[in-house]
Amino acid sequence: MADDPSDGDDQFGDDERFDRDDRFDDDDETPIVRDPGRPPDNGGPSASGGTAPERSRSPDTFSRGLEMLRDDPWLFVPFLVAGLVLSAVDALRLMDPIPVLERGAPGTGNLDIQIEFVGYPAGVPQTMVRFESLVGLEIPYLVWGAGLYAVALLVVVAAGVLTINRAMDGEAGLAGFVSLLGFALGVDLVNRGLGSIDLLQGMGLFGLVWLAIYLYLFVRLFAVPGLVVEGRSLPAALEESFELTAGRGWSIFGLILLFGLGAWLIASVPHVGTVASTVAVAPVHAAIVVAFIEVARSEANRRTTI
Repeated sequence: MADDPSDGDDQFGDDERFDRDDRFDDDDETPIVRDPGRPPDNGGPSASGGTAPERSRSPDTFSRGLEMLRDDPWLFVPFLVAGLVLSAVDALRLMDPIPVLERGAPGTGNLDIQIEFVGYPAGVPQTMVRFESLVGLEIPYLVWGAGLYAVALLVVVAAGVLTINRAMDGEAGLAGFVSLLGFALGVDLVNRGLGSIDLLQGMGLFGLVWLAIYLYLFVRLFAVPGLVVEGRSLPAALEESFELTAGRGWSIFGLILLFGLGAWLIASVPHVGTVASTVAVAPVHAAIVVAFIEVARSEANRRTTI
């Protein structure tokens, strides 16, 4: 009895036969060559009837940061609380006898365009006490003024740690809080020591040199808040931030202008400026710092594997 021609195929199981036949088109049985480096298609149902893998993050820093906020609205909550606390601090400063600088509202004639960027995710209060205003005060008033300053700084740093940790899917730790607090305090002291960008601009061409250095340092330290919250020591975070920001200066400078001008504009809204600027800008700043670190590291890893 002649052998059945189909018997030769019986040595293959159903799955093996399907895998073998799937290499050919239906019409001309031409082998289908698949690019091993091409990622699988996302966004639709798979061949097995299940759902496709979740869509990958955008490779663009700004878009990826916005995706984080869209996917997890809870990232706004810490800075909402911080904005409310900063508003309460503003109200208390306006009631005490310590001299304060109060932000001008649109149409008052004393409004200057400013870049409200301090190097870490923060709100924009309506009042500020210069350190020289605390000189010569009686002890109770000195403690009161320094206490309000400490409360405002602590609540902003705590909001930054919580937001960045959540965006990184990490765990908030005391070391990250202390490191970010040290960085924020150092940056704030430098800002107050310089007076303001307005002071540098008033120095003419010589002031422009210092202004360029000032902005350059902000650009190169852009990733520090995320790195210290992630667990890096402050010196290690400073070094890695310089490495990650190399070659990306103009794009980071654009983000600084966006954050600074946006915060200034929103903070100029009477009565609600502090809360509005803190909620609208600080979480975006925090998320984009996290996105920037992810994108920069991914690009660095690709370069090392090529």
